[in-house]
Formats: sequence, structure tokens, C-alpha cells
Amino acid sequence: MNIPRANPISVRSLWENSWVFALYGLCLGLVIGGMETLNFDLAKVETLMTEPLSFYSFSILSLAGLLGLGVINVTTAKSAEAMHSSGWVTKFWVPISNAGLSTGAIVMGMMFGLAIGLLPWAGTDVEVQKLVKLLFAMSAFVLALLYPLTWMKRSLFDLTKKEEKTSVVAGILYCLALAVAFWFIDQQVFWRFLLTVAVASLVVGFIIMKLNKKRG
Repeated sequence: MNIPRANPISVRSLWENSWVFALYGLCLGLVIGGMETLNFDLAKVETLMTEPLSFYSFSILSLAGLLGLGVINVTTAKSAEAMHSSGWVTKFWVPISNAGLSTGAIVMGMMFGLAIGLLPWAGTDVEVQKLVKLLFAMSAFVLALLYPLTWMKRSLFDLTKKEEKTSVVAGILYCLALAVAFWFIDQQVFWRFLLTVAVASLVVGFIIMKLNKKRG
């Protein structure tokens, strides 16, 4: 009897990191907003928000983890089962990947919580309004990177058809969400994005087909 293995790229821990630091950011935002003597200087907020974490840490660790997992998947561990069994993957690249993704989840939650916490003071202060908009935008930007990075890494460990379908659906929903956002922001960008997705899908499909032939 084969016992199903849990995917080592944990979504649950990312969710927990996000809501805990969103709550922390909310409380911090309320405290900052309530201090009448504080000028709403982004540098001060960034210091509280990014120590010891930062967007750069998230980017470097997440991309390094994805690159490492991808190289091993193409070279030595060419199946999901092999990825689960590889000590090099589970003991080195997975911890790096999870650390990077967790950093992103924490930064995203922190920015979102800060934005919510500062909202009560945004109505009368132009500087606070700018800061809130920036924090919301940065939070959304991290999410836009965190989602596909998580999805791509998890898909390397898909053992069942159900998991594979879930990964495909996750990718489609992400592309649809971006397409809708681009449509409302700039329709020219929307059509460029659509063309890029189409070309990328063809390239990825061709690579997967070639890899399947080699494995078969």
C-alpha cells in the first residue's frame, strides 16, 4: 500500500504567516497612526516592516529555490517521486524555497496589515493616503510574485492526477486574474500579456512534450 506523501512546499504555513503578520501590521499601523507627533515618513515604516525581512530576501531565496529545484528536476530527479526521494532536494532546496516563500508571505501580510491600520487616518492626511496606496500596491505586487512561485514549486512534487489538475487550475486562475487586472489598467498591456502567455504556453508545452518522450 502506497501512503500519499505530503507536498513539501507548504501552503498552510504561508497562509498562517500571512494572517499573523497582517494582524501584527494592523496593530502597528494603528499605533503609528495614533501617535500625533509622528510624521508619516515611509522610511520609518519600512524600518519596522522589513527588519529582519525584506522584499530582496524574498526574491533572492524564492528564485534561488525555484532555480535549484528546476535544475534537479530536469537533470537527476525527473519525476515527482524522485523529487520526493532526493535528499539533496528535501534537505537543501526545499528549506531554501520554503524560507523564501515564507518571507514573501510575511512581507505581504505586514504591508497589508499596515495599510489597513493606517486607513482611519488616511481621510484627512494626504501623506498617509499616499502611504496607504503604496502599501496596498506593494502587498499586491508581492502576492503577484508569491502565487506563481508557490504554484510552480508545488507542481514539481505532484504525485497524483488530482494534484496535477489542481496545479493547472491554479495557473489558469492566476493568468485570468492578471488578465482582468491588465484589462482595467491598460488594454494595450492586456493584449501584450495575452500574446506573451500564448507564446510561453506553446514553449512550455513543447518542452514538456520532449521531456515526456525522453522519460517514456
